[in-house]
Amino acid sequence: MKLFAQYSLIPALLLAASTASAHTAAEVRARVDATPYGDVQSNQCVQVPRITWGGELATFYANGTDHRTTSGSYFNELGICVNLVPGDDVVKQAIDFKSGKSPFMRVTYRTASVLTEMLCKDPRTCPVVLFQMTYSVGDHLVSRKHVATPADYANTSWCVQIPGPHMGLVQDSLENVGKKWNDVKILDTDDLTISADSPANKFRAGKQCDVAAVITPDMVALVGDGVGTGALETVAGAHVVDSTAQASRSIADVYLVRKDWYDTNSNFIHRFAAGYFRASEWLKGNANARNKEYSKLIRFAASKAVFDLPDGNPTEADGLFQDCNLVGAPGSKLFMDETNTRKPGFTQFNRKGMDLAVASGFATTRVPLLKGALDWTKIHKLGRLKLTGVRTTPRFNAETVGDELAALEAGGSTDAQKYSFTIQMQPNATDFDPSHYATDLDKTIQMAGTYGNAIIEIRGHADSYKAVGHMLMRCLSKGDIRKTGSTGNWRYTFRDGTELIPTNTDKIVELIKAGACGAREERSNDKYRPVAVMRAARSLSQKRAQQARAALIRYAASKGVKLDPSQIVPTGYGMRDPIVPFHGGNSDADRAMRAKNFRVEIALIAVSAEALTTDESGWDL
Repeated sequence: MKLFAQYSLIPALLLAASTASAHTAAEVRARVDATPYGDVQSNQCVQVPRITWGGELATFYANGTDHRTTSGSYFNELGICVNLVPGDDVVKQAIDFKSGKSPFMRVTYRTASVLTEMLCKDPRTCPVVLFQMTYSVGDHLVSRKHVATPADYANTSWCVQIPGPHMGLVQDSLENVGKKWNDVKILDTDDLTISADSPANKFRAGKQCDVAAVITPDMVALVGDGVGTGALETVAGAHVVDSTAQASRSIADVYLVRKDWYDTNSNFIHRFAAGYFRASEWLKGNANARNKEYSKLIRFAASKAVFDLPDGNPTEADGLFQDCNLVGAPGSKLFMDETNTRKPGFTQFNRKGMDLAVASGFATTRVPLLKGALDWTKIHKLGRLKLTGVRTTPRFNAETVGDELAALEAGGSTDAQKYSFTIQMQPNATDFDPSHYATDLDKTIQMAGTYGNAIIEIRGHADSYKAVGHMLMRCLSKGDIRKTGSTGNWRYTFRDGTELIPTNTDKIVELIKAGACGAREERSNDKYRPVAVMRAARSLSQKRAQQARAALIRYAASKGVKLDPSQIVPTGYGMRDPIVPFHGGNSDADRAMRAKNFRVEIALIAVSAEALTTDESGWDL
């Protein structure tokens, strides 16, 4: 899927279907607690909620591109009938769920988590997660100019629909910089979008919130082409500070059913799953405007009776679909599997969901969501599914990633960096003890799972002292530079008067590469060999990066996590970017300072959609 669909730069695109659900946690608890338990209503068609999200297109298609199951549709062929009803009001979903109006809930995983304690007061209505539908790549945190990066979150206020789909992304983004839910001021909004009481419009209307959690149409309306200018309803200085475009495994969409209904309706549940995943397969191969059935599907989704998109524009429905990543039956099976080595999965989402429920005031105790145990062989057989595996080819294009990293280095930008830490190395050493860096390695592995569309750059470094010294001495010995001044205040000047500054490592590297002071004619028996020394530093730094990459993969495997090798990029920086630039002293204290240059940096870096590859042979997780 594309990371961003094309949306018009107008605030009118805020989706009308996503209406009031949010109130304070106490108000939500009061409404749900006041709802009496009811048995699930016996109807010919089972009521299933649907929300304004691209993943719903698979359900629509399985249902015959209609609200109620039509003849010849996948669900009809499987012998079940489904009645799709609006579900953007999450609290109403919970009330219908508890009262028995519908045995289903259709929410994001962590939205379900914040409602679990109140629904599990009666064990019959405890939610059971049936399967995962999608991951989101179309949800964003838009911030004002003074919140340049997540490191600037201190003392900020956030507009977020509560309860709503972005709570998990907010939790992840805060935790990535060592903050918790209550470390910032959360201003809950009634609506996800379009109304005056939505995050985007609260953000636009004044300075009551520094960060707004929004969907892609809202994001585009606020930031324009990248940074808002104040024109065309954008907000001056507004920009995306975090996004599921990179945190591609932060928001998981799921179907849930009541525990009592789960226990007695295995046949329906398996047929519903089979129909959904068969439709997912169809979409994977046919989601383009030239396909007549897909065109009909997005026109239906855009209509007033469904998503109610502006002017019923099917392009906007297609945009919502492009903002989601279908995981298929194989991906959902992996998500639910306790032994899954592709993290995060059900267990990790459950833990984070319980943390969020308590932190946000929706729960007083940690009550887990229940996990369904579906027969995946039966689902594949019922759905006649063909795509039975996940992709095995690299997810990242090495050449494009390399170009983007080079551009980031040249521009000096740190906006794309989500997390980093430094491993100190011994002189000439290329390995290290992972146990000394367990906390940082654990966080890197966890974040690499959440930020599935970001890469881990491993930067190896070496000291510049020896190469710079050789270059200075070579130039002096050839008479190409002149040394004046005194100890601690030496100046080096070329014949044309240009000053050579030893602490300017990049310039020294440039001169060595250009062959200044006869470096290009350097021989093996020369006393001063800056080219050879610089190459040795580059080789050492590259070995450090490669060894650290191997150590990270082994460490992750010891934790039961299989990292994607294409996501980890080792880079040898050689003598560039020293923490301590060259200075002439060589005392024990000087050497101790220069030892800071013997290091490996591990950083999680956001890359563009163009850096991702495609693979039609399996599900892209």
